[in-house]
Formats: sequence, structure tokens, C-alpha cells
Amino acid sequence: MKQSEEMRSIIAEETEAGRLREDQGALHIEQTSTQISKFNSRARFRWYVPNPHRAADLEKLREKSLLKEFEEYKQFKGRKMKQFRLEAVRAGFKKAWQDRDYQTIINIAEKIPEKVLQEDPKLLMRYDQAVTRVGG
Repeated sequence: MKQSEEMRSIIAEETEAGRLREDQGALHIEQTSTQISKFNSRARFRWYVPNPHRAADLEKLREKSLLKEFEEYKQFKGRKMKQFRLEAVRAGFKKAWQDRDYQTIINIAEKIPEKVLQEDPKLLMRYDQAVTRVGG
């Protein structure tokens, strides 16, 4: 938070001096100064716009959308889900495993059909290990 306060003060100073202009949340540089150079160097690695031509960026966006879909599955209140994306369940299980959220893996596994769970070795492995870790 301290870093953000420092950056806000730089923005305020430069805006008042007329070297920086804020337009609909975007900052536009009118004149360069040492403060703005400092601001640019510190901000360079904080904000990142994904490049649609890089496979790594596309994969991150895809995983983000799959995890968002998995969150919907976590909110599902019925007994068994009839429609779901296997990719989203895999991505969610992977993320839950990394976060050591074994109970989520068990809860979602109970909501998907048993046949699907048995046919996918990765899902079955994560489910079995989650059950073992939880102690059930």
C-alpha cells in the first residue's frame, strides 16, 4: 500500500505541474520529467495487457475463463451436474490442488457423474489424493 501512496503522490504532483493529464482513468504524458521516468520504470511490470499473438498469454486467458466457469460449478446447488466442461473441472481441480483446497475437489467430484470421474485419470488421481489428504 505504501508504494501505491507514493505513486499517487507522483501522479498528483505531475498532474498539477501540467506534465501529466488524466482522461477517463488513463494517464497521458504531456512532458517528460525525472518523476515521470521513475513512474514509468516502476509501473512497467505492474500492468500487463495480454498479447493475442503469444501462446502463453492466450493460455493464461483460457485458464482464467475456465477457472471462472469452475467457480460457477462450486456454486451449483443441485445433486448432479448434467452439463459441464471437463476442461473447466480439470483446471479447477489443478488450482484447488495447488491451493491445497482438497474439500473443493471432493465436493465437485460428488457433483459430476461417477462415469466421467472414472474415465479421466487426472481427475480420478486428484480426487483420490484429495480424499486421502482429507482423511476420508
